[in-house]
Amino acid sequence: MIMGKFWAAFRAQVNKLANFFWTADPIAQMQYEYDQSVAQLSEGRKGLEQYRALVERVTYQVNNEQRHITDLESKVKAYLQAGDRETASKFALELQKAKSELAESFNFDVTTDFGQIEQVIQDKIGLNRAKVRVAADLSSEGIVDVQRELAAEKVLADQALKQFEVDMGLVTPETAGVKDEAKELGAAKQRQTT
Repeated sequence: MIMGKFWAAFRAQVNKLANFFWTADPIAQMQYEYDQSVAQLSEGRKGLEQYRALVERVTYQVNNEQRHITDLESKVKAYLQAGDRETASKFALELQKAKSELAESFNFDVTTDFGQIEQVIQDKIGLNRAKVRVAADLSSEGIVDVQRELAAEKVLADQALKQFEVDMGLVTPETAGVKDEAKELGAAKQRQTT
């Protein structure tokens, strides 16, 4: 209790001293507040500049992805017109992957250091995957797996090509062999299952 009273008295004296300096030179105090406001505005401007740089990077990335998608679409159409369905299906699969990447992932590298570190990590992961793939390709056991993977990729490429043809209106779903799924809302689907 006594310490509380001493503490209150000490705080009162410090407050009185602060008030003395506060009122001693109001112009200097006003200049100090003005300088603080200018510093805050400067920091706010830097933040806005960093945000704008982020928006520019994302816009650039989206534009590059859209150009890539447009290029792939034109390649698929060109190979279809040339009658080369196998090559067209490969580009259709790549187109499908590019569209899903555009819809799902953007690299928001807010700070350069973290972005560079992330890129180094991704490069190492890619290198390790490549080493494993090469080792599997060179071994006799890996050949069967690679052949299965290539067959699966060919099937996916054919499906992507059929879907591309339907999306572009080149064929109807019935002639392309694409199943037109009936879409139902969740409540309607639940009523049917119960």
